[in-house]
Amino acid sequence: MRARRDSGDESIAALIRRRLDQEILDYLVDPMIAGIHAGDLERLSVRHAMPLLHRAERQYGSLLLGSVREMRATPRNERRRGVLSFVDGLEALPRAMAAALGDNVRLATRIVSIERRSRAWRVRSQGAQPSTEDFDAVLAAVPAHALPSLGLPSQAREALGPITNLVHAPIATLALGFRREDVLHPLDAFGLLTPRVEHRYVLGALFSSSVFANRAPAGHILLTAFLGGMRAPERGTAATERILPEVLGDLGTLLGLRRAPVFVHHQCWPRAIPQYELGHELVDAAAADIERALPGL
Repeated sequence: MRARRDSGDESIAALIRRRLDQEILDYLVDPMIAGIHAGDLERLSVRHAMPLLHRAERQYGSLLLGSVREMRATPRNERRRGVLSFVDGLEALPRAMAAALGDNVRLATRIVSIERRSRAWRVRSQGAQPSTEDFDAVLAAVPAHALPSLGLPSQAREALGPITNLVHAPIATLALGFRREDVLHPLDAFGLLTPRVEHRYVLGALFSSSVFANRAPAGHILLTAFLGGMRAPERGTAATERILPEVLGDLGTLLGLRRAPVFVHHQCWPRAIPQYELGHELVDAAAADIERALPGL
């Protein structure tokens, strides 16, 4: 098919329907996007959320050929190879970094204001050790919705609108431990994802103890179900007693659960995953405007 050449933004759903068909959208792309962005295919921008597909069509006129050529053009040492973690989970990484940085890391500290001085940035903070200090540059790596609380200069506050309005998908995870004999499925995979058209309660589940060693005691397995997202945001913040029966019902059908879990841990993130929706270039432009107006921020 002829590639689209205009500069307009396009949703992932529109691209897949145009170049493939509704069935591919429903049963391949939709569950994949649920596992990556937990987003709405009709609202996600293909240019920003899946740039490889966007380039594949624009440069090669083929999603398949373009994706293959893009991968081949990537040096071998930069290609992704599987998944990794640590024995004690991913928290081992920031803990090790904090240990190496020592007193340079300050926990439970709130930034009150960030002001531009003639040749420096003055940062005021509150916490166990309140301080006012000057720095050559400031890197703000907080979530988009937290930027207004930093007390930024007026030039930055005026341009923050598109950034602070960025939509975030709420996500809940349920870590569920079972005796191995109570799950009929062999769990010989990374996990599962559910298409929206099948009306499941969960977005998917990871077979955590199949992917990584030491994730469950001997004779047990660990599943991690995730739910909510833009598909059903209210499930991302619901109480455990509300969602647990529904999650077990889904997993019971899909994996053959025979008894209740011996371990349950529920975690909610009301603003989990920022959404690269149509018009996301306004967010990028706002950030660039702030950096141009305030060098060093």
